[in-house]
Amino acid sequence: MKLAIETPISQLALSSYADFDFIIAPFLQDPTYKAFFKASKRFKILDNGAYEEQLVVEELVSLAKELSVNVIVTPDYVGKRKETVILADVFGSWFHQEGYQAMAVVQGQDMFDFFACLKELEGVKLDWLGIPLRPFGSVWEEAEENRARFVSEMQLESCCSLHLLGLSSLAALSLYKNLSIQSVDTSLPCLAALEDQTIERYKKTSRKLDFFVEMTPLQVQLAFYNIGCLKTLCHEIR
Repeated sequence: MKLAIETPISQLALSSYADFDFIIAPFLQDPTYKAFFKASKRFKILDNGAYEEQLVVEELVSLAKELSVNVIVTPDYVGKRKETVILADVFGSWFHQEGYQAMAVVQGQDMFDFFACLKELEGVKLDWLGIPLRPFGSVWEEAEENRARFVSEMQLESCCSLHLLGLSSLAALSLYKNLSIQSVDTSLPCLAALEDQTIERYKKTSRKLDFFVEMTPLQVQLAFYNIGCLKTLCHEIR
């Protein structure tokens, strides 16, 4: 499993220690954030920013061209299956025509909804499927277990790669052994560091990463350590 890390904008260099770039579109309004990823030569996934702030799709394509990304996440609505499938169908085709791989995100209100969404996405030409954490439960540990169960029970064409959107803890990685997960993005190493904790002890809370926060030298060192620990375990997951 390959790893991408979200970091505060002041510490974007930390993200270079992961395997690829996961770029959140709304933050590209910040010139430092945009310049960093524009200069990167790594594999890039451009997220539509539905969790943060929805962008106009035309802006996504324009940004994708400017940053030379590989994958664009199709627009989705958190918890809304039907709307998400329609958007994946329409814009997935457009992204392919523009020369990009397309990633759709599974959405729904419950496990039945998630499987219905997966079934409806079978008719959509996709390269990637993103599996979010938040819709699978209000308690992070429960959500992680539900998501892992969903992945273990789903049937998908082998040509479609699986990406985990977010991670609740370092220990949660063990739930995904032998599930053919291609990649994961997370802000967990920096969230733990901002609490002055190592990732082994940290458990995800409702706190979201503040992309404009400043980190102390100690927190930067902790983040670097946390990324190393997480990356090592990710590479052990097949």
